[in-house]
Amino acid sequence: MNTSNPSRRFSLILILIIVAALGGVGWYVSQQGTMFGSSTEVSPATTSPQNTESVAAEPEVVITEDSTQIGEFTGYYEALEREAWGEMTTCHTFVVRKGAPKLTQYFKDMVQRGNTVQSVTEQGQLRINLPWADVPEADKAVIQVSASSSPITLSLKKIVQIGTDASACHSFFSYLRIEP
Repeated sequence: MNTSNPSRRFSLILILIIVAALGGVGWYVSQQGTMFGSSTEVSPATTSPQNTESVAAEPEVVITEDSTQIGEFTGYYEALEREAWGEMTTCHTFVVRKGAPKLTQYFKDMVQRGNTVQSVTEQGQLRINLPWADVPEADKAVIQVSASSSPITLSLKKIVQIGTDASACHSFFSYLRIEP
């Protein structure tokens, strides 16, 4: 190609600069995620404002009673009748089909050691008690219509476990949001 013509040389340089700039912007956006998110963005699955606490991959830490971790859990709602101290109560639970591996295994291990707050289904899936009083009403409706054939994903945060003699429906989690 003959680049002795100044206008051609200028055009070629301008095209190269534009391509480099677009590539840089594309890379930046891919590294930053959505640039135009809002801290009160509403998920299409629910009408309640969403908690914006970051949900990241499980950190490389040991999970203990004193630790807090955030995890995503995919599964479905199940109301479960339980007896505690001679009284029957209905617990709002979530059957985990897949989820944060370390948190799931931590709570399955608790069940195996005799902890009766969480439970495991006949198929070996973790069943966790949801912090039902903390779930917004609009989200409760979405959660309650989930089923094994139409699972949803919840973001939950493991809270510090304090004491013993928890109620039958006690949750070791705080509720963050339904993931879109």
